[in-house]
Amino acid sequence: MRGMMDGAVSAVGVVLLIALCKPLWAAEASGTWRHFSKKAGTPGLAGDEIQFIKPATDGGLWIGTLTGLSRYRDGIFQPVEGAGGRAHTRSVWDLLELPGGERLIGTDQGVLSLGGQEEGGAVEGKTVAPLIFFGRSVWALAKGGGMGRVVIREEGRRWALVKGLETIRAEDMALLSDGSLWIIADGDGVYEIPASGEVGVRRHHLAGLSVTSVFRDSRDRIWCPLWGGGLMEGADGTWIRHLGSEKAAMLHVMESPDGRIWAASSGSGLWVYDGKEWKNMRAEDGAISLLGVTSDGRVWISSQRYGGLQYWDGGAWRTAIPGPMPIRCFLRAEDGVLWAGGALDGLYASP
Repeated sequence: MRGMMDGAVSAVGVVLLIALCKPLWAAEASGTWRHFSKKAGTPGLAGDEIQFIKPATDGGLWIGTLTGLSRYRDGIFQPVEGAGGRAHTRSVWDLLELPGGERLIGTDQGVLSLGGQEEGGAVEGKTVAPLIFFGRSVWALAKGGGMGRVVIREEGRRWALVKGLETIRAEDMALLSDGSLWIIADGDGVYEIPASGEVGVRRHHLAGLSVTSVFRDSRDRIWCPLWGGGLMEGADGTWIRHLGSEKAAMLHVMESPDGRIWAASSGSGLWVYDGKEWKNMRAEDGAISLLGVTSDGRVWISSQRYGGLQYWDGGAWRTAIPGPMPIRCFLRAEDGVLWAGGALDGLYASP
């Protein structure tokens, strides 16, 4: 969740088009994984600094990079271009597909409507991500000058600060599986907005603590890792601290199918909790920059020290993609293919 943000197309009313390109006939191989990169000549890939990989509702994938947006479908990468065929080169941080088919793009210069125009108001000139459909409206986090504010899309495609949340210095936000929206405040815990979207009945949790992300597990427990002092477990309004003596920041929390809780740290590797005790793994990796879990029970990581992509198969750690470049994002597509986005070296796809 955390780990957001950071161009040139600035004309108001820019119309975005999908540019056709030739099929990708070949790709470099890294072990059994295919490697796609702009540097190596992959046609249609906007850039090699991958920010996100998202499934498209009508098939294929959306790929956001620091130098534009691409669409992947049926073996073809298609760059999103601006009006007149000019390359769309903004840094793309998020993409949201709305129920009616509209697509919004969060960039380092505001919000664009795919096939529409640049949107105004509180998002103008701001880095916008994430974009979340919540309470029958579009919510977003707009950052400018290092300060984040929670904004909402109003009629006329204008954006405004969310009433009641104007004073919150927001760092990130997440839509949880129960439909609630959780907003991480800078050094001041988290705010819970119920699924109804009623800001007036929000709840403020963990005031005064620096939370890094929010995760809800299969037992309805809320996990909030901290910038120091471990992580907090919340259930029925009660919070319990875990790993309180841990000095490294806890960054991300995930749950594997067997119910174990996994936590990635900024300096002491990976921690796993079986419900009774915590066990430290991969301490030699230092900072774990990516943590993911797939339905087959595998736990996937990338570290700043060694890069690449490794996975835990239940008995040992295996290497899927060798380093040294770290992997930034990870997705299992509907067809079962695993996709990994590199920090500087493009995309990888399993066979």
